[in-house]
Amino acid sequence: MYFKKMLIKNLVKSGIVSAELNNDELSEFLKDNFADFIDFTIKQDWSNYLITRDFSNVKTIVLSSRIGIAKNGIFWIDNLNIPDPMILFASKQIVIKFRKENIVKDMKSALQKINPSKLIFGFFISGPFFHKTNKLGNFNIVRIKQLIVILI
Repeated sequence: MYFKKMLIKNLVKSGIVSAELNNDELSEFLKDNFADFIDFTIKQDWSNYLITRDFSNVKTIVLSSRIGIAKNGIFWIDNLNIPDPMILFASKQIVIKFRKENIVKDMKSALQKINPSKLIFGFFISGPFFHKTNKLGNFNIVRIKQLIVILI
């Protein structure tokens, strides 16, 4: 519970909108708030983007993250979450569907959970107001202009 509160506090500081919803509420939220969205949590939809590499119509994407860091309010994204990293830069909004049990305390705990043998690419994403500290300077941290985190 403490790490969840810390994560939410740091999400707000980073300019990230967050909410706590169940799966049914999330589906309703997405349909009500985003006319066009692509749900990359459904892996069978990946093939369209891997073949064409056409990201011109991507406005809002939904993806999951396996690791969220409470201390910094940042999330780990890799090739297990999206088919191509360029999608992050082409989209206007990103909605992260995140399981509360995947919150870790700090960067050290996050790095212990990442398995580099399965990675093609990977980086951390944050909200628009996130400022790197000296401790995080060596990591790829991508700032997203409009990031929405849904805790489930």
